[in-house]
Amino acid sequence: MRNLVKLIAFFMFFSLTTNPVFAETYKVAPKVGQCFMHTLADVDASSPQKNPIACSKTHNAEIFHVAKWPSSKAPEEMVYEEAWKMADSICGFKAAASKLNASKFNYWAWYTPSKEAWNKGERWLRCDGMFISNAKTAKSFSEYKFSSWKGRRA
Repeated sequence: MRNLVKLIAFFMFFSLTTNPVFAETYKVAPKVGQCFMHTLADVDASSPQKNPIACSKTHNAEIFHVAKWPSSKAPEEMVYEEAWKMADSICGFKAAASKLNASKFNYWAWYTPSKEAWNKGERWLRCDGMFISNAKTAKSFSEYKFSSWKGRRA
């Protein structure tokens, strides 16, 4: 009986201390037009933490491009600046060359598969477009305010 009480206490403690963000790990293939409601932590993450939501719901990010990661080396195994340059050569170019414009999107974030997904063979690069409403006044990333909307913009 004592062991049962310990086991129940362990599971209760674990469920209370587990970060709920990781309970909703990205489980779908990225597709242009998928919509998300990102937090600053989501935008700063290297791999997506949330599944898409219906674009008819309030959201603040949309996938505008999906490509194959251009290296056999996992992004997490690279120096950040090197990985960012690869992402920028694809997402930045697509943002500039596509119908994305400053009145719709003025910021983009990039994501690659989680370590587990990479180990299973996934090799995509996802480019999400966002609009920062205070881009001219924010002094740092932590001050960014991402505008939200309903319906698709991309």
